[in-house]
Amino acid sequence: MGVSDTAAADAVALFLPPGAKGPSTAGFLAHGGLGLLVSAGLGTVRRLSAYESYCKEVMGRHTDGDTWYLFNLCVRPECQGKGLSSKVMRPVLEHIGDRGQRCYLETQKGSNVGLYEHLGFEVAEEGTVPGSDIPHFAMVWESGRR
Repeated sequence: MGVSDTAAADAVALFLPPGAKGPSTAGFLAHGGLGLLVSAGLGTVRRLSAYESYCKEVMGRHTDGDTWYLFNLCVRPECQGKGLSSKVMRPVLEHIGDRGQRCYLETQKGSNVGLYEHLGFEVAEEGTVPGSDIPHFAMVWESGRR
């Protein structure tokens, strides 16, 4: 389920419903990502695969079969700070809440944590992307905490 604020899509949120499978590294490679292997090298693909495994482990600790996943949130840089994230996310979170379900997301930017907390998400786990010093925040939104 996705919601766009305007026809120009100044803000877009892409939610995956419970049970939906997001793209995997293998799927990415099969659908054009093979060029990445050629241009960036096998090491990059290995790091992507390790990151995918790490994310699945963390997600498994904080989700169940009835949890939505915020796959992506994008706001044009010139439109940030104007409330568009809330505008595109709140209707979907209301839908999720009306069904008594949860929502899960991950971010690697500590600066994003406040935005998601403003929307009712809580940090469920904080870690580091394997093989890097990049932070990783797993966040959960519970319908009862609205």
